Amino acid sequence: MKSQKKIMRFLGILFFWIGILLGMALAGGAVWADIEATFYGFEEMGDKSLGLRCPTFVTDAEPGQFASTFKNPNDKQMELMVRTDVSGHGGIRTERTTVTLTPRGKEKVRWSVTSEDVDLGFFVFARASSFPAYPLPFRESTCGMLFIRTTALTGSQIFVLSVVTSLLSMAVGLALWQVSHQPLQGRTLSATWAMRILAAIVVVGMFVGFQGWWAIGIITIVLMVLMIVAMMFLAAPD
Repeated sequence: MKSQKKIMRFLGILFFWIGILLGMALAGGAVWADIEATFYGFEEMGDKSLGLRCPTFVTDAEPGQFASTFKNPNDKQMELMVRTDVSGHGGIRTERTTVTLTPRGKEKVRWSVTSEDVDLGFFVFARASSFPAYPLPFRESTCGMLFIRTTALTGSQIFVLSVVTSLLSMAVGLALWQVSHQPLQGRTLSATWAMRILAAIVVVGMFVGFQGWWAIGIITIVLMVLMIVAMMFLAAPD
């Protein structure tokens, strides 16, 4: 019985930390890409957010796509001029798109990126700018994507596989840890709560990182590190 609990304890710790480290890598990578995009060198022309949606990963398997949704607040048709700037080996690639919006309608516009748009080693950066059209002001947003050189999986497949693996590993690890330590009490109970809190912070960190909220993402990453340090003290012998 004791040997069975030891095995469960070991597997619990192993699965838990696989999930934590993978989650931290996902959150950190997403935040890093967006920070790099912010300071990449795109010309800043406004401070109103456009609401740009970008994939976390891009691969050679298929072109990645970033997108934005445009809404018409007027009762008559309107046209928006949208400029997109994308990174690349040979400099920034610029395109202009005219978006026609029906009265009170909306339109989702997508732009493609490929391995030709990679810069700084393994990043793809994009910015979309919507020029003023009454009553809409000038709006723009930037985002960063991580490029993985593979044709085996698409960016979406890598994203889903990574997130599911991280979440399942944390959940299974916590479950095995708790079962192998019944009843939970004393320092074991404190360690269990620390693991739960760390897992929750990692989940939040992944969410805000994938949303492009890199400032909040930095805070969550700092909290992750602090929780890990606290757990090291809990694990230290008396």
